[in-house]
Amino acid sequence: MKRRQLLAVTGTVAVAGCLADSSTDTDEPDDGNESPSDEQPPEVDTTVTDATLETRELDGDRTETAVTGLVENTSDARLGLVSVAGKFYDADGQLLSSSPWDVRDLEPGQVWEPWIPYMGEGDVDHAELVVTDATAHSRTIAPNGMVLESHDMQIPTDDLAMPRVLGTVSNQSESDVGILQARLKTIADNGNLLETGIASIQNFGAGESWDFDQQIHFKNPDWKERIGGYQIVLTA
Repeated sequence: MKRRQLLAVTGTVAVAGCLADSSTDTDEPDDGNESPSDEQPPEVDTTVTDATLETRELDGDRTETAVTGLVENTSDARLGLVSVAGKFYDADGQLLSSSPWDVRDLEPGQVWEPWIPYMGEGDVDHAELVVTDATAHSRTIAPNGMVLESHDMQIPTDDLAMPRVLGTVSNQSESDVGILQARLKTIADNGNLLETGIASIQNFGAGESWDFDQQIHFKNPDWKERIGGYQIVLTA
């Protein structure tokens, strides 16, 4: 059996009370236990500062065409969802294909580098990145008591194997948590966000521990070599 080679990286944890949001990052109805608030939702703003058409070599003398670039959170709100579309055009400006991708945590000032492959037919002349949705985290800071006891990232050097983030969380509060999420962020050496993933558990009881092992899918497997660190953001 061939043993997979692993690359070592350093991780950080964002838990201080645990940043919290909904599982879908959309507004949810109030449960009726809190008084109404006149507070306005935070203003959301994102900017595509760069978009380029690139290719990478595949097996069998094949190539992949993709659009990549820089998407920055230019607002003061921490975003729980940012979705973009990679749009590909021919030389006449005719749209050939449009493909979506998203990340699930983008801090103010943070930059995301998406890689979106071309899935259509026909010769691509140029492409663009368009932000199709951006939503602030829709809940307030979660109650204290969610403790990340341990964590690690495994990055196989196999071409097709994806990185995995592992961890153990304990509920040291006196209350059950309906849904607890571990939002997993891979960070490049330049500080930009590459890809994200989410592990979650429902009905997380007081005093219980949860072990998670979550794969993070990379649209560009070559970018695994760019990972310089990772971050785990617990939300509830």
